[in-house]
Amino acid sequence: MSRKVLVAVDGSEHSHAALDWYLKKCKRDDDMLYGCIVKQQPSLPTFSFKAGITVPHEEWEEILKKTNERANKEEEYFEMTVVPTKMKHEFEPLLDPDNKPGERICEHARNKKVDLIIMGTRGLNTLRRTLLGSVSDYVLHHAHVPIAIVPMPEEAK
Repeated sequence: MSRKVLVAVDGSEHSHAALDWYLKKCKRDDDMLYGCIVKQQPSLPTFSFKAGITVPHEEWEEILKKTNERANKEEEYFEMTVVPTKMKHEFEPLLDPDNKPGERICEHARNKKVDLIIMGTRGLNTLRRTLLGSVSDYVLHHAHVPIAIVPMPEEAK
């Protein structure tokens, strides 16, 4: 029976390790593999009426350009890694205007009706994870399907 699997990537070695782990340890020939990256929309700075209202267009456009370049680079990496397997696959950048990447990943998983979500850890230490939370932690607690959170291999650390 075929499965639908979502691998969420973010450009980090951790997310690449998760994709590699899936392809080496978990892949089935009849799987449908979905890849995604969350493109966070930059927020505009707050304004003061005393200082005048000027929008830093150039800075904002530069941030958007870098965000799009990162998403394109991840799509290229995904394609380069998955195409040789000849498996069915699809990659989609997800726009995140609310800066809630975990919600976007869970929403995408529901929309695609996936059976499994695979993600890497970001290597946050316990204190940072407690204070900041993490995308993988959010997805782990809010997804409607099983999650595999893949740590970095020991030899890569």
